[in-house]
Amino acid sequence: MEFFKSAASLISKANFLFPYDLDQKVPLASESVWTLHNGKIKQTGQTCSIFSIPIAARPELTRLAEQSADQLKGIRHPCIIKILGTHKDSTTLYIATEVVQPLSNQLSSLNNYQKICGLWRMASALSFLEEQNCIHGNVQLSSIYLSETFEWVLGDFFLTSSNPDTFKKNFQALNPFTSLASSIVRDLVLHRDFSQVDRIEFTYLVYQVFNPTYTKAVDFSQRENIPANLHNSLKKLISPEPKQQIGISEFLRLGERPGGFFRSNFIVMVDMINKLQIQNPGDCQKLFELLKTYLSFLSSNYVQKRILPVIFLALKSDTSTDASEILFSIASVTNDNKDFEKDFGIPLLSCLKTTNNRVRCLLVNELYKHNDILPPTLTSDDAFLLYCNFVKFNDSKLKFSAILLYSAIAPKISKKALNNDLLRTLALLQNDPQPSIRINSIICLGKISEYLDQHVRIRVLVAALSKSLRDPIADARKAALDVMLATAGYFSTKELATKFLPCVVPLLIDDNESLRISSEEVTQKFLNRIKDFNKGEEDKPIEVSSNSFLNIFFRPSSTPRPKESSANRSIGSSNVQGSNNDEETKGKLANNILAHERSDAAAFDVETEDQLDEEWMQEWDDNEEELSNEVENWGL
Repeated sequence: MEFFKSAASLISKANFLFPYDLDQKVPLASESVWTLHNGKIKQTGQTCSIFSIPIAARPELTRLAEQSADQLKGIRHPCIIKILGTHKDSTTLYIATEVVQPLSNQLSSLNNYQKICGLWRMASALSFLEEQNCIHGNVQLSSIYLSETFEWVLGDFFLTSSNPDTFKKNFQALNPFTSLASSIVRDLVLHRDFSQVDRIEFTYLVYQVFNPTYTKAVDFSQRENIPANLHNSLKKLISPEPKQQIGISEFLRLGERPGGFFRSNFIVMVDMINKLQIQNPGDCQKLFELLKTYLSFLSSNYVQKRILPVIFLALKSDTSTDASEILFSIASVTNDNKDFEKDFGIPLLSCLKTTNNRVRCLLVNELYKHNDILPPTLTSDDAFLLYCNFVKFNDSKLKFSAILLYSAIAPKISKKALNNDLLRTLALLQNDPQPSIRINSIICLGKISEYLDQHVRIRVLVAALSKSLRDPIADARKAALDVMLATAGYFSTKELATKFLPCVVPLLIDDNESLRISSEEVTQKFLNRIKDFNKGEEDKPIEVSSNSFLNIFFRPSSTPRPKESSANRSIGSSNVQGSNNDEETKGKLANNILAHERSDAAAFDVETEDQLDEEWMQEWDDNEEELSNEVENWGL
């Protein structure tokens, strides 16, 4: 019994000392010497990849792998695999690295832009080693991995050495390695021509990248799907004439010069992203143009992990529409990815708190357009409270954008936010000095009313609509009538007769002809429903077309509105720019069921509108006491 207790104690202690949690196994190429697992570092919880190799089966390889891992811990080159730690027990060597997967598993899915960019990274890594007088000696497909951002990184450094004799000794000890270049490299090592080892292996790698099923000896004079400009310089890398030979560093320099094979617009874009080259507006504009062209050629992992942070950084200084549009284009292709909420939702929320109103307005517009992909962070109570605070800024465009957003995300927010924060915000907007904001607030209330609790909905609609029907702006009174008609189905016949009909009747003698006509229609429909009710018929709600006015919002203009003829005025015309011709305007309005004459009051000039706004402010003064009273009237 004591023996079993001791054994259990030893096992428990061994598990405690093992620094990694091993998860699923990752498939590797058949020629790989490793076993690869996804996992975590226990002490920090950091996700990582864990390479392992049995000591007994490969003692010499284990020694070299451990030695190279210790040396690589201090190297932080972006194109070389990052070593996080090592662990060795009696049977196995474990090496923890950044999260990676074999390139060979994804090579067939990569496009030529990505392949050339990956080879550029490998040339950069080998150039770095060459400058340190080091030989990698094992450059082949199985030694290259994809990082978490889908960037190529060079691994398998167990042959690497700056000492030719040491490299030769290591190579001969591990000679069973197989690759397309094996026989040539053996000859080079035999004749101590070490400078050509990495060049030959890199050349074979290029052929294999563009021809994944390549298994025969390579004829370097044949291009074999390799881009022509790359192939021409590749031949110089392995030229039999010593005077024509170039090193990896020179090869890289040729590729990176203007017009070179490593200086395509795609690589320029990647380079700008990696260097955070967005310090001035010109750089930002160039990057945005390149992203619009090449975004679809990038992997979603790279886009999420590399490009998103750059766009958020650019948003702090850039006020063009490009940054916000690209941001949400990225969100559309990465919203199903792991960590999307952490990489997109949380930074966006932070950005909305700190940026200026111009950027804030652009982002809110995009939130409205892409409300179907928003992560929970952006519809939480805290986020919605932030959106509600936007209406406190003296910016009519931001207020308009916020109202659009409220109408779109109402189904996604909590009942608390909907029945409390949103309704309070709309109550404040009903007192706004700008007519278009007041109109839009009542339209928004109509759109979200289906999501409100019944007892809240009735109380709020009665208070809000009765107030809007007394608005000095005819368009606001018209919008209130339309909302009343669209939401009449939520009310009993008794409620319509006692709470709404008395508010509508005064509009039957309104100065505005269009309003008189609309109020007659509403009154008649209410009376018909009352008659049917009195006959003992079932209390049926009034049917409203699905193509409702509730899809139309008034866009606030930043310039004074000129006088317009009554023939061209309609409820949706504020969405049409003044420069549009009459035929285009009529075409856009023909699809709206309420595209009839706009109220005569819309013809007032700037002075009249200012005067009406002053009258409005006298009646509904925008101060804390009046706003509190309004919220109280809504029963909130």
